[in-house]
Amino acid sequence: MTAYETVCRTKSAPGPGVAMNLNSPVRLTLRLAASALVFACAARALYRGVGILPADAAGGRMLAAAWLLLLADLLAALVDRTRWQSPGGGTAYTAERLARVRREERRILAWALVIWAAILTGGLLTLRLTPLTGDWALIAVAALIPAEAVFSRWRCPFSRWLTHSPCCRICRLRDWGEAMVLSPLCALPSPLTFALIALSLAVLVRGELIRRAQPCPPDCGSCPGPCVRRERR
Repeated sequence: MTAYETVCRTKSAPGPGVAMNLNSPVRLTLRLAASALVFACAARALYRGVGILPADAAGGRMLAAAWLLLLADLLAALVDRTRWQSPGGGTAYTAERLARVRREERRILAWALVIWAAILTGGLLTLRLTPLTGDWALIAVAALIPAEAVFSRWRCPFSRWLTHSPCCRICRLRDWGEAMVLSPLCALPSPLTFALIALSLAVLVRGELIRRAQPCPPDCGSCPGPCVRRERR
């Protein structure tokens, strides 16, 4: 039997300036370049028979360039004018429905945090209890960057079992993506990694505060943006 799911997709509202959201080609270029630099540094270290960290002068320059690119990406996310507005803006609620939506939002938030914490804890324990080194945290970040780009543009496997969002536009991962991708850097504590994690958490907290002020509609029927039918088998 063919099942149909309504998926809401909307582009950034027109206006002056350039929207630096997840679909921005500028941000995509920054992220993929950073990922490529990390993989190049890893390949170079493998060829030389040494670890990625501590890097030699050339490897250090490559990792520094990757850090600067990720920093620029996060700053672009912070100044993106489209992400200072709730994706649920313009949705009208009765008091009863607003309370129901807020309860559902809290449930989804708690569930997502538990899963995220479990995955992150499992990864950190794996690095601590096995011969694997912290280099693998960098590899994980470099691999997650293109994966997130694919998810945000085509099909995200998390919308069903993690955020339970029927709509790409209102999905919580819109504000969580940066923090989730960079969270493996917890295995490499340093002022540089903490700076990236702190900025990604600032994006996350901003999104949650905006979402708290104006909750998102729980279904596509209430979505103020345009919708299209996507057939799923």
